[in-house]
Amino acid sequence: MPDTNQISQNIKNAASQAASQVKDDASPLAADVKKMVDHLREDMTDLRRDMGDVASKWQEKGRAAAAEAGHTLKERASEQAEHLKHAWEVTRDRSRQGIERTEQTIHDHPWTSIAIAFGVGLVIGKLLDRR
Repeated sequence: MPDTNQISQNIKNAASQAASQVKDDASPLAADVKKMVDHLREDMTDLRRDMGDVASKWQEKGRAAAAEAGHTLKERASEQAEHLKHAWEVTRDRSRQGIERTEQTIHDHPWTSIAIAFGVGLVIGKLLDRR
């Protein structure tokens, strides 16, 4: 029967061999894991750079779109101002023509104009007198 020292020594040797075997087996695995981690770090660095590039491009596009919208708004405002100016000129010209025609009619028919003014004044007076 083997003695306890012999058994203890056998267990130590077996444990040492197992540890050595695990270490030998783990060494390539550790190297693979290290390579994977390094590759992952490189990918993360590339991703950060790419995200920065994307953000810059979107910022540039946003600025360009805002500038274009501002330009379009200025053009439309200018067009509307021209339209309003034209409408004002047409209204002013028609008003002047109406005033000139009225003055000419009064000049050509003064007694008729006086009678119409008297009749309008009478109607307005009666309407105000009802109150």
